Amino acid sequence: MRSISESKDKPLFTPGPLTTSRTVKQAMLKDLGSRDFAFIQVIQEIRNGLLMLAGGCQGGI
Repeated sequence: MRSISESKDKPLFTPGPLTTSRTVKQAMLKDLGSRDFAFIQVIQEIRNGLLMLAGGCQGGI
């Protein structure tokens, strides 16, 4: 049995997900600014999804 200090990924003892996949860690390596097109697009998709769940309409404010 390996000890904690010998393992590659150390366990996180914090609230929330205790494990983070390698693909998530790799995705977090890329910075996105609040004015980047990709960031704006993701926020718009999230907003539209929340509006749909809440019974609101999609589009501009």
